[in-house]
Amino acid sequence: MPDQDHLPSPSDNDSRNSKALSLAEGAILIALAVICGLIVAYVPLLTLIAPLFFPLPIAILYLRQGSKIAITATVCIFLILLALAGIATAAYLMLQFGFLGLFFGFCFQRRTRPLFTLTVATIIAGVGMMLSILLALRISGLPFDYLQTFIKEFAGGFTQAIVDQGAESVFFGTMTAAQYTVYLEDLFLRFIPSFLIITAMITGLICYLFCSAIMRRLHYDIRPLPSFRNWRIDWRLMWGIVVALLIAGIGGFLDSQLLRDIGNNVLIVFCPILIICGLSFCWWLLKSFKAPLWIIIILVFFCIQFTGTLIFILLVGALDAVFNFRMRITNFRDKISKGE
Repeated sequence: MPDQDHLPSPSDNDSRNSKALSLAEGAILIALAVICGLIVAYVPLLTLIAPLFFPLPIAILYLRQGSKIAITATVCIFLILLALAGIATAAYLMLQFGFLGLFFGFCFQRRTRPLFTLTVATIIAGVGMMLSILLALRISGLPFDYLQTFIKEFAGGFTQAIVDQGAESVFFGTMTAAQYTVYLEDLFLRFIPSFLIITAMITGLICYLFCSAIMRRLHYDIRPLPSFRNWRIDWRLMWGIVVALLIAGIGGFLDSQLLRDIGNNVLIVFCPILIICGLSFCWWLLKSFKAPLWIIIILVFFCIQFTGTLIFILLVGALDAVFNFRMRITNFRDKISKGE
């Protein structure tokens, strides 16, 4: 008869099963992240899409097994990709998307506000993008001014494409092809910071939306973004636009190109944010306002005729941030419905 003292207890079996399941789960999620990395390295058609899936397995590991396991798994993913795809791909994915996965897992676990999550995610994606570009230049042995050379070549190729299509009158105006090439070079070089920041914002937003959607499918309680019709930025952020305008104005007064570029880059970063907020307000207005739709369409049409479509939507987003039109319109409607 077996010795009862040496038989494993039910609690021991449960503990071993739990550890085995955790190891299996971690291995599967690590494998999924590695597959995403290999797709980035070896499937050119999916190079822009596959990285957006990379943070998800890391975020799930963080949420299910904690920070220590998630960090350890992230290091394992980096080492495996380092061996299979090379340092450039491994560093690119880890700097831009690996840390995003860890951060999303932290935010999902703590149920932080979506605005805070997206703001920090933009910073992480932007810093990671710059570091990965510098590292790629370092690894390839190219000088750090290679980006400037690349932009010049791109501007020259773009100008040549316009000439080949016979569209000089549309793009060049009174400039020659050579003058237009120089104009494009200067334009691209001066607005690289805003382009990188906007790219980081889009990257962080897409990764966040994808990760949060999958997490909800897995029945996790993820703090949702507000409905699109309620998207508006905090009025205090509008001070950033005021400061940017002051910097650009001082740059113009002092004839300082650097100050003008700083102010203009900040303004460009705010533009897509305000356009989205303006579209949100217009959507809210169409869904909530009780006036006949044809009156709204006529008013919007006349405003667009005077200001231009994008400028009108941008101004709506900016003014709504300052004056909170939604609250004012709602309060006005409530007063009318009460007969006040």
